[in-house]
Amino acid sequence: MQVINLKPVYERLSKDRLVLLLKHILKVQGTELKRLNYPAAAKELGVERAQIARDCRALEKAKLIIIEGDKLRIAPDVVRSE
Repeated sequence: MQVINLKPVYERLSKDRLVLLLKHILKVQGTELKRLNYPAAAKELGVERAQIARDCRALEKAKLIIIEGDKLRIAPDVVRSE
């Protein structure tokens, strides 16, 4: 089972919403490179789809996710196994 390694996350982030998005990404796709379902993520987190896109860019800027084309994955140093 994989969980978020919170030390690098909290060092790079200050917004709780971004942590929730990161947890959502891990839940729905693990660490695989996949296309994120923005409408489903927005519905689950209670925000607009455009906010999910902005938050993904913020996560990428913080080097917590890696975006390749229209797909993304969680950065390897952010996830640890339990």
